[in-house]
Amino acid sequence: MAKNKKISRKELLSQQDEFLTYSAKLLQYAAQHKKQLAVALGVLFAVGIAVSGFQYFSAQNEKKAFALVAQHHQRYETLASQQSGAEAYRAVEKDFKAIIDDYSGTRAARIAALMLANISYQGGDYDTAIALYGQNMKAFEHDPAIQSLMLSNLGYCREAKKEYEAAAQHFDQIVQGNRFIMKDDALFSLARVYDGMGAKEKRLAALNRLVSDYKDSIYHDVARELVAGLK
Repeated sequence: MAKNKKISRKELLSQQDEFLTYSAKLLQYAAQHKKQLAVALGVLFAVGIAVSGFQYFSAQNEKKAFALVAQHHQRYETLASQQSGAEAYRAVEKDFKAIIDDYSGTRAARIAALMLANISYQGGDYDTAIALYGQNMKAFEHDPAIQSLMLSNLGYCREAKKEYEAAAQHFDQIVQGNRFIMKDDALFSLARVYDGMGAKEKRLAALNRLVSDYKDSIYHDVARELVAGLK
C-alpha cells in the first residue's frame, strides 16, 4: 500500500475554513485518517509476516504459506497503485481465500485472513471485512496492538454501513480496554460516530476526554476547537 502524507493541523484548518462547520472538519480529518489507518494496518501485517515467517521457518507448511501471502500481498500493492481499491480487491480475493482454506490452522492463514479483511475494507466490501476481523479476533488475543487495529477497522466498517451503535461499541472497547493502544484515535472516532447518532452530550464527553487526557495527540488541537464550537 502506498504511504500517505500525514495531513498537518494547519493544512486541515486552512482548507475552505470559512465554509466548514466543526462537524465537517471532524469528518474531513477522519477521511484522511482512515487512509493512514489502512496503511498502518498493512505495514503491521507485513511486519507480522516477516516476524512470524522467521519463527515458523522450520515448518514446511508455514514456509510455503508465508511465501504465498507475501507474493499475493505484493501483487495487491502493485494493483492498488494502478487501479481502484475495489478492482484490486477483486483481483486477489480468491488467492487469499485459497491460502486461508488450504493452510487452515497455520499462523500464515491467520495473517492472510487479516490482510484480506484489510483489503476488502479498502475495497468497500465491509461485510466481508467485518466477518474476517470478527473470526480472527481471538487468534490475536495476545497481541493487543493488532487487536486495536482490528477493532478500529471494525468500527470504521460499521460506521460506513451507518451502524453507528455497533461502531461506537468497537471504538469504546478500545477506550475502556487496559491493553489496547490508539485510545486517542478511538475517542476521536467515537466523537464522530456520536455526531452521526445525534448524541451531542456523548460526543462532547469524548472530545473533552481527548482534550484533557491526550495533550500530545495529533487530534488534540482539532478536538479542542470542536469543543469550543459546541459550547
